Amino acid sequence: MAFMVRAGPTRSEYPPRHSPNLGWRVSSFLACVAAITLLVVIYAAKTRELEIFAAFLVAASVVFCVLILLHARFLYLARQQQRQTARALDETEHEFQSIFENALDTILILDEQEICLDANPAAQQLFGATQSELVGLPLADSFKDRGEFNDFHERLRKQERDQGQAELVRRDGTSIFVEFTARAGFLPGKHVMIVRDDTRRRRAEEGVERNLALARSAWAEADALRSATLALTQDLRMDWVLDTLLQSLRQLVPYEDAQVLLVEADSRLFLARQATSKSEEGTRLQCPTTLDAADYPIMRRVLTSQSGVLLSDTQKVEDWRAIEGHTETRSWVAVPLIASQQALGILSLAHTVPNSFTQEHLRLANLIAIPAAVAIQNARLYERAEIYGEELERRLSDLRKTKVALAQSEEDRRVSEDRFQKVFRSSPIAFSVTTLADGRYVEVNEAFERRYGYTRAEILGRTSKEIKIWDDPTERTRLVEQVRRGVRVRHAVSKFRTKSGELIVSVYSTDTIQLDGQECLLVVSEDLLQLNSKKCN
Repeated sequence: MAFMVRAGPTRSEYPPRHSPNLGWRVSSFLACVAAITLLVVIYAAKTRELEIFAAFLVAASVVFCVLILLHARFLYLARQQQRQTARALDETEHEFQSIFENALDTILILDEQEICLDANPAAQQLFGATQSELVGLPLADSFKDRGEFNDFHERLRKQERDQGQAELVRRDGTSIFVEFTARAGFLPGKHVMIVRDDTRRRRAEEGVERNLALARSAWAEADALRSATLALTQDLRMDWVLDTLLQSLRQLVPYEDAQVLLVEADSRLFLARQATSKSEEGTRLQCPTTLDAADYPIMRRVLTSQSGVLLSDTQKVEDWRAIEGHTETRSWVAVPLIASQQALGILSLAHTVPNSFTQEHLRLANLIAIPAAVAIQNARLYERAEIYGEELERRLSDLRKTKVALAQSEEDRRVSEDRFQKVFRSSPIAFSVTTLADGRYVEVNEAFERRYGYTRAEILGRTSKEIKIWDDPTERTRLVEQVRRGVRVRHAVSKFRTKSGELIVSVYSTDTIQLDGQECLLVVSEDLLQLNSKKCN
């Protein structure tokens, strides 16, 4: 917050005033009256005109008394005005002092040579100095750039006002950025300068600029990587993928020679592609060079650690070994090609000048190696797909035949189920289906409903224990044990209880079936007495 500095009360703050020459005029008039009176006295004495003298003396005395009264009135008003003026000056000084000491902005009072005469507490905090250290300090010593101070000094002298920004130096030597407003001659021989700390905003602006620059760089980098990724995925042929990889890499890393080494078996590598900075596309070798990574310690480390390596000067590396035909390599970068956590090969970049590659180049090579490895893996899969295409077509034909057979089998099963349902529903013999595990009823036919008195709705979902249809529940437990051992139960005799409580001696047979994914027990039961009567007839 900036404050206006006042040098003293304005004209409107003074009480009403008389003419500034009123006292001098009254005194001059009294002197004139006295002189005229003296001349009249001298004239009357010479001419002996006593009556004229007396009359004039009386008139002069009256005028003199009136003038004395007016002069006394003037002195009273002047005294009162002086007191009011002094009070207004005191109030203004108190107001200025309060603003000066409590202002959040720095206020400096300077002399003609821009030497500090006074500073408020905010200035002490801004400059990190005490009052005594600031007083007497030339303002020029606080400017980091002396030329900037000279420009400020010149503008202040010409325009009497100046405002702008500057970089100042604190007592501890740290720099701060400020905004200032200055006014020359607010009091005779004194200047005032109001300063606001602008360091945070300036630092924030600088941070924003840095972040924007990083964002622009990241955007350009991301755009190049996006273009490279799209180019790598446009075609699944291995030749296209390797050529595109080396061409895209040339836009990011200034290499003289680049190689793509792919893993053949175990630690064996073969040179799949090679390109130079002058060639438009990679060179496909008719007889690719093969090498064992075990003979090249740094390459072996790249494959095992799955991390990139940067050699600023190969001659300073003890375990460096150049590939045959590349003995002039001085600066070298290698990154692994990894897909599905497996090293597919190595991307090698070489330069004959030491320190040609930086960590940034290593990072960019690592970034482009990620989609390149995926593209290489996809190209390999594509090649395998072509090789096994005929086999896959034959198997698809077999699958189609199998599908037709399954469809026929499913139709046969459906017909069989329909037949079973018809037999199950229309049979005069009682049929029931219960789950093998807990004896819960899944299905019963109409003959079952007539014989035991339960409706289908009453019995479905309930267990045999709940309705107590077995006279001896342990018989069902033994039956389940026999079935699980693979024993087929036929024409067994047991007592079953109807809904009314009547016991019926029945002959039953069982078998296991699968129904809705559950192992179930199919029970066929007949009344023993009715069965015997049929046999007798």
